[in-house]
Amino acid sequence: MQIGLLLCAAAVPQLAKASDAEALTVQEISGLREAVQRCWMPPQLQAGASAEVKVRIRLTPSGELDGTPQILEAADGEAGQLSAQSVIRAAQRCAPYSLPEAKYEAWREIVINFVHQ
Repeated sequence: MQIGLLLCAAAVPQLAKASDAEALTVQEISGLREAVQRCWMPPQLQAGASAEVKVRIRLTPSGELDGTPQILEAADGEAGQLSAQSVIRAAQRCAPYSLPEAKYEAWREIVINFVHQ
């Protein structure tokens, strides 16, 4: 089973507007990716099944979730539904997120792709 996680900085408008001083570093993005991956418990899928889920999370300046994570894309069928539910639980389980408050505009909204094969 392969599990992948991709933080989609390009899909987040705030990151595109942030100045170089406000942008997250590669290390900060990697740390966030690793934290979320540790919290993710993907469902058991049937042999040969795969699912990809894209989720948007909004955060408060203290790193808490600002509302429920929003599923932007999910595979059709049971595998997609189970994976989407596990992604929401992972985002909730990981909160609060530890990110530099001075760069809040760069991380107040984050889009993450979860790939489960």
